[in-house]
Amino acid sequence: MDDCDLKKLVVSPGTLEPPFQPKITQYKLTVGVEALKATVNAMPSGNGASYQILGAAGSKSVPLKEGVNKIIIEVAAEDGTLKQYIVEATKLTASTPLLSGLKIAENLPLDPAFSMSVYEYTCTAPIHMTSVIAQPTVPDNNMAVIVNGSDVSNPVQLLMGNTKVEVNVTSANGTQSQIYRIIVVHARFPWSITFAHPSDAAEFECPIILKAFYQPVSIKGSDHKHIFSESVVKFLTRKTMCDPIDETPFAQDWYVPEYELDRRMMDATIYCCFKYRGCPNAMALSELGTHIQQCSFRPPAELDAKDVTGTSWYQTEFGLTPKLKHAIKHSVEARNWEKNLRDQVHGDNAAMLSSDAENFIKTYRAMVSKSGTFCDVP
Repeated sequence: MDDCDLKKLVVSPGTLEPPFQPKITQYKLTVGVEALKATVNAMPSGNGASYQILGAAGSKSVPLKEGVNKIIIEVAAEDGTLKQYIVEATKLTASTPLLSGLKIAENLPLDPAFSMSVYEYTCTAPIHMTSVIAQPTVPDNNMAVIVNGSDVSNPVQLLMGNTKVEVNVTSANGTQSQIYRIIVVHARFPWSITFAHPSDAAEFECPIILKAFYQPVSIKGSDHKHIFSESVVKFLTRKTMCDPIDETPFAQDWYVPEYELDRRMMDATIYCCFKYRGCPNAMALSELGTHIQQCSFRPPAELDAKDVTGTSWYQTEFGLTPKLKHAIKHSVEARNWEKNLRDQVHGDNAAMLSSDAENFIKTYRAMVSKSGTFCDVP
């Protein structure tokens, strides 16, 4: 009887943020300059309950002016209990360049969750993913949107480490623009990467750990660009805050992401990570994630020891064979100084050795006492 919740709330045009839930009473939405009114479609959950839009004189529509418009939906339960749901509808001007929604087509969650007034985001892509497609939503069809300088439908190829996805939205009248930036972090390969050509290894390996760059960065202002993997150089310099090559103190905002280097590295030829298990394939680094998914030499999730010890390469390198590859000879010989020492301390007679030890301790104590100090020798 006192149920004053809504079980449905739709306001058009626009999309509620956050999505409607009966217990949430505060919402926002954004509409373009061409929107003249907002129409409310609601349904109370309680029998006998009703609702009205305050100030709308019984209408289900509210006229919109530029800026923020507050729409108050008041629900009355059968027993008279009241509850209000408030929607702040922002009508953009023709010169306002904002998105009303943004997501990645591959359902990678953005961090933080999208908000029209937040312009920087990150998300993480699995190792087998080679590209992503950004899906921006505009509140006004007269707004123009491009992604990384091209059509929004074009996929963005992922790099080895971080990939920058820039969504540029232009206002309805074409006078203003705003960039929303997503940094897509490609999950790191858990296996070592081996370049097929020595020249690629020299160009694309971190000089500190001698492994393929992951999220390469250069030291700002360094001569000939001192480039490292980001996590490696940050850990190495966490206390010194100096360039590890020439010890120059870091400037503010001292590292610069090397996206172009990462892009070139994706074209380098590498061997399959499971070459040691017999995979003969070589490919571009950009194809490695897809190849690994279907590589027949990939080890199972739960590895049986026999899968390793039974292979020909293991038997060749470590296996036991009836005939040893190399003859091994051992000999035991007592050297002259050892013989003399044993003769001086009565050979192997344990009682005599113990007696000699006690005498040596007494002699030592006597010598120490004469020098004026005494050390308690057990």
